[in-house]
Amino acid sequence: MVMLLLRTRGRTRGTWLSSYIINSCSFLKFASTVKVTQRDPNPSPSHRRQPRVYLLNHYKEPFVSLEEGLRALRAYSLFRPETVEISLKFNLKGQNQIRGTIVFPHYFGGKSKILVFAEDSAATSAKEAGASVIGGLELIKEIETTDVVPDCHVILSTPSMLEEVKKIARILKTKMPSERRGTVVEDIPKAMEQFAHTKAYRSIDGILNIGIGEINFPNVKIRENLDALMNLVLSQREKVKKKDFIKKITLSTTYGPGFDLLIDNIINIKD
Repeated sequence: MVMLLLRTRGRTRGTWLSSYIINSCSFLKFASTVKVTQRDPNPSPSHRRQPRVYLLNHYKEPFVSLEEGLRALRAYSLFRPETVEISLKFNLKGQNQIRGTIVFPHYFGGKSKILVFAEDSAATSAKEAGASVIGGLELIKEIETTDVVPDCHVILSTPSMLEEVKKIARILKTKMPSERRGTVVEDIPKAMEQFAHTKAYRSIDGILNIGIGEINFPNVKIRENLDALMNLVLSQREKVKKKDFIKKITLSTTYGPGFDLLIDNIINIKD
């Protein structure tokens, strides 16, 4: 009985020891692939508290190219096709937050929900084109009474309804139709086709987060979507030079980690 117990304990100890050695080797193999840059001699207290890998705790985090970041994120991707997301940190220097809409060259995700303020024939054509919500004076009064806007991504209006729609501008906020943004039009079906694949973006406290594709997209498509976003965002800078406008670019996925990108690899700086 004693010998059997010793053998059992020995087998358990041996199994535990082999698992420990395997896990240690796996960690060392991972650590050998980590690229670290120049050591930070005075890491800030907030940096020490962050839950980082020990080897990176007192070092500046590495910067990677877009292609290297995508390759790493695909290795982490275990779920259904995840969205590739980009986070931009701006140096606004007193200018307003960055906001607008974009139609990516390579579309992803579902169609936008569109609300249309129209009556008569325009309302009929909007219904045939597949608008999510359609209404006239009655819908405007309902929104004014309840202070609730129906779930939608884009709001369109005919010119004849614009004066009535202005009464609820404070409720519609950033979705308020305007001629400048092309959301006040006579040809509703054509505008709906244009805005069906439109994505809105807006920075908060100088940081903009937006999806730029799916993880199963080829690198070329993600690069073209990112270039379209960068060209649009950079066109909105006011006082800051291009090389100083974007302070940080982080690439991530829905469930994956984040990787800081080399800004020179993303932006062609010619100021």
